[in-house]
Amino acid sequence: MMMKISEVAISVLSPLKEVIEKLDDTQYGHASALLSGSTIGKHVRHTLEFFDCLLDDLDSGQVNYDHRKRQLIIETSRGHALQLLGHIHQKLEKADENLSLELQADYGDQPVWSVKVATNYHRELVYNIEHAIHHMALIKVGIREQHLDIDLPHDFGVASSTVRFQHQVSKSC
Repeated sequence: MMMKISEVAISVLSPLKEVIEKLDDTQYGHASALLSGSTIGKHVRHTLEFFDCLLDDLDSGQVNYDHRKRQLIIETSRGHALQLLGHIHQKLEKADENLSLELQADYGDQPVWSVKVATNYHRELVYNIEHAIHHMALIKVGIREQHLDIDLPHDFGVASSTVRFQHQVSKSC
């Protein structure tokens, strides 16, 4: 059975919601030595803002992740993070049409480093899913560094293809 890409995004974000709910604000905002002083909250904010940026920019036909809102309150307030996550969940359920988009990005500090690339909503949603998994892996590092007694799903922060490969290897041993 084929899932819609929006359903995949929701299923990837669901364990992140569960982890945020299990943390307290001190754990959420702990500056991690292993993450170069970053916090779980910063990785949550960064992840959610990419989804929010994409979903907010759909009507314009253009998406530019460099221009995301950067709501710093999400870094320290689990409540705000969970509120944004709920907002994203609602938008993902509604937005399924594969609209054409133009991705705009700026590389470097000179205007000549700006690029525009033809893309579409589904492709950008795939990017956001992979991006979320990457940051969830970093969140797992932050949780482990604090020695928190939080039961994470085995595949939290692990790419689906890696999970499938690991299952194949374990079956053949």
